[in-house]
Amino acid sequence: MLHFGLKKIGGQRVESADRFGDILEHLDQSGLKFIVCGGMAAVIHGVERTTLDLDLSVSLHPDNIPLLIQTVEGLGFVPRVPVNPMLLAEEEAVQDMIQKKHAIVFTFIDPSDPFVQLDIFLLPELRYEQLIGSTEQVSFRGRSLKVLSVEKLLELKEGIQPPRPKDMMDILVLKEILNERKG
Repeated sequence: MLHFGLKKIGGQRVESADRFGDILEHLDQSGLKFIVCGGMAAVIHGVERTTLDLDLSVSLHPDNIPLLIQTVEGLGFVPRVPVNPMLLAEEEAVQDMIQKKHAIVFTFIDPSDPFVQLDIFLLPELRYEQLIGSTEQVSFRGRSLKVLSVEKLLELKEGIQPPRPKDMMDILVLKEILNERKG
């Protein structure tokens, strides 16, 4: 069972399995270079959990950033903070975000549903070029998505200090998935 997120309808929060699926489909159709990471990667690999954000490792190459911005704006997303997202194409600006603002991600939100967000990794070790060798191609809606491998996802989850309860649960299930694949 895939839990892609929750959406508030008529005062109640209900599952919205298609929301992130639609977002991923649009991102892939745009030609954007990205890798699905975090909780969504865990879900895709078989971890049963709910997530309200979509963690992405996106190539910060200057040719890729306009595609990112055009696609997320087309989906109704805006930057959470009043910062021009084109700065993602400028290494010096990204380093300033990391060093001066202690930013790990650049977040886009949907103003009509601010609980749903897209987080773009900024840290050098989480960038597209660093993670591309640790991905798996996953069939999705007739397309092929790059998803962080179970092994790399487990490594990153184990590196979170202090671990959050959801990360501890993800670690247990990811280890089970790896054991099942080996056995």
